[in-house]
Amino acid sequence: MWSYNPFIHKPVLKLFQRNINLDGFSFQPYRVEHLKSKNKIILVSAPPIRGNATAIQDSIEVIKSQLDSKGVKLINHIYVHDISRSDHLYKDGTPEDCRELEDIFEGTVKMDQVSLLLTGWEEVRLEKGVEWELKIRRALAKNVESGLLFEHLRFQDEVLAWSVLDEMADLSCVRLDGKKHIEVRVKKRDITGEEIRVEVLQKEIDGLCVKLNRSAEGRKLCEEIQKYFADRQAWMESLFAQMDDNHEIPRKKKEAEATLEHGYLIFRKTMWAFFEEIERLRIEIGPMLENFYGYKYGPALEEPKRKKGYLEQFFGLYL
Repeated sequence: MWSYNPFIHKPVLKLFQRNINLDGFSFQPYRVEHLKSKNKIILVSAPPIRGNATAIQDSIEVIKSQLDSKGVKLINHIYVHDISRSDHLYKDGTPEDCRELEDIFEGTVKMDQVSLLLTGWEEVRLEKGVEWELKIRRALAKNVESGLLFEHLRFQDEVLAWSVLDEMADLSCVRLDGKKHIEVRVKKRDITGEEIRVEVLQKEIDGLCVKLNRSAEGRKLCEEIQKYFADRQAWMESLFAQMDDNHEIPRKKKEAEATLEHGYLIFRKTMWAFFEEIERLRIEIGPMLENFYGYKYGPALEEPKRKKGYLEQFFGLYL
């Protein structure tokens, strides 16, 4: 696990191993047990990159040899960048020390073994975070083409952290047919700003579900919300189909659009009621979800609600 400063990725490591004592200048391994499979995993905290290139290259070779001898099946490199720290981006959008790490990896580590893990979303407005991620993606476009993966993580729960780690590992594994998950990787490579937005919001919803499922009352509420979401999704899709039907008469299309916008208002207010119930259980909603659904502060994006893409996002998030 890499970053321009090891103490940036320390909070991520602590989600998997509570006792983390970094010295800040060497490779430090931590043995952990997978939450579900119970397989043994070694998480390694890497030292600062700048000024240590030669020593790091030598160490990577030694570590790889040692891991190979122990039968380690997959080695994944994760660079952690705090999305709220735009002061650690170069002018072109490259995260600090990423180019230096790329030089270190040349000839030894392929880009499809590397993931860029973006953290710190709870410290930044969603739109600004998406803007910075797109800037980073443009700066690292060649690496993305070569297989670099982007992932998102909020510092909130061990279960969610494992799911993100599992996804990175799964997309880096070679399948039985000798290939990797090409379709999924291409989809993640060509992601748009709107899709990033939805992915980050979905991660916040996933975190909310984990918290709700810790109690019987929370699980019941979660199931109730999930049912409501499913009903709304089916209703929304039928209206979108009507709006997209080239054979539908214009009046019917306008009626469908008006119905959808009215449904948007009802859906939003219903979500507010659910959020109140969640808060009654002393569970935090999360600033991005509050903002997206206009909870407490009013709608964050008044105008886009009239656009089909925004409505699809609004109704398409799942608990």
